Amino acid sequence: PEKLDALVPEFLDRIPHDVFDGQPMRYRREGEQGFVLWSIGFDGKDDNAAPLLPKSSGTTNVGEETGDLVWRYPQVK
Repeated sequence: PEKLDALVPEFLDRIPHDVFDGQPMRYRREGEQGFVLWSIGFDGKDDNAAPLLPKSSGTTNVGEETGDLVWRYPQVK
């Protein structure tokens, strides 16, 4: 769908909320490519679906990353 809330109530009881800020999960259609669903991640900043990366090389500690937790889904044909 164009917006995530179009799935309520037929497929979802409610839009899932981001555990990092309590806001609805972010969602964007990407034309014929499918869609992307994301959470703001550990840094608490919406990076517009930029994938999670370490703040510096070699960083492996949780919470020391920048970017979003991103799920991309191809369009079903």
